[in-house]
Order: sequence, then structure tokens, then C-alpha cells
Amino acid sequence: MAETGRQVRIAAVGDLHYDEGRGTSLRDMFAAINKRADMLVLCGDMTTHGKPEQMRAFVEELAGVEIPIVAVLGNHDHEAGVPDDLTEILKGRGVHVLDGDYIEIDGVGFAGTKGFPGGFGRSALAPFGELLIKEFVQAALDEALKLENGMRSLHADIRIVLLHYSPIFETIVGEPESIWPFLGSSRLLGPIETIGADI
Repeated sequence: MAETGRQVRIAAVGDLHYDEGRGTSLRDMFAAINKRADMLVLCGDMTTHGKPEQMRAFVEELAGVEIPIVAVLGNHDHEAGVPDDLTEILKGRGVHVLDGDYIEIDGVGFAGTKGFPGGFGRSALAPFGELLIKEFVQAALDEALKLENGMRSLHADIRIVLLHYSPIFETIVGEPESIWPFLGSSRLLGPIETIGADI
């Protein structure tokens, strides 16, 4: 924090899409993070298909991590339709899972939620026409409201917003432009700009 000159190193990673069947290990990466960072942030899509066995295997990869861990789920983590089960597996490991709420760790505050797609700026999908379109847009609005509620409850000196979906298109540049509306929503940006965040 600026007042004390203390530095806090936060490692952030997302879209790992872990599946033990692929024979890939994350333990070396997490061991390196544990040595170099003060906190670990998991930005969703920890699993490939959101299956509990995949999350249990992912949690085993965290065995050497002793620093605090904060996470949000991603769309892949919702694929099997059991996000509550995955959340409980993570919480059983001591991971702080955010879904419209917040946590403060050593003076650093985190507010987060998964987010939702829908597009950016003037190209954002509008709630017009079929009921399904209106429900889709409402889901994006609901995620933005969850984020706002978490942020308003956060009173830490350092405020960090944690999302899976992007609130700005600049973070997804490099992906095919045709899929940008499916990778985030500028509706998530409102609470961030209004309430303010450091990261």
C-alpha cells in the first residue's frame, strides 16, 4: 500500500481449462507463483467442462500453494451445470470464490463475479425483440449489478475487480473480432467506472 510503501505481488491466471486426462501438470507453475507472489487470483475457466472430477483434479494441482487464493468461475466451469458443486470443492481447499461478493485480505479488497457476454459500447446487444434476447441481456445486467453490490461493500485501501468475462474490448484484442460480443460486455464497466477500482 502507498502509505506504508508495502508492495503486494498478485499473480493472476485464467482460462487454464484443466483436464487431468490431457496429462498436463500445473504444479510447477503454481509452485513458482507461490514463491514469487503474495496472492493468487484465478480468473475462471479452471476446468474444461465444469465437471466436479475436473475441479477436484485441479485443486490437487494447487497442493503447493500456501498464499491466499481468490477466484471466480468461468463459462467452462458452468458447462456441466453444477457450479455450486465446483464452488464447494474450491472452498474446501480454502479458495475464496466470489460471485457478486467481496473479500479483504491483508488490506487488499477483491470484488468479483463471472460476468457475461453481450458486446461492447454501441455494439452491445439491446433488450429488444424476442424474450430470449431480453433474458440474455438481463443476465448481463444481473452480473453487472452483482459486481456493483460487491464493490459497494468493499472498503479496502486497494480495490481489485475480478471477472472472467471482459468489461472492455481492449483486453480481447487478438481474438477474432467476430466473437468479441461473446467474450465480454461493457455493461460490466459501469460499476467499475462509477465506484472505482485500482486493478
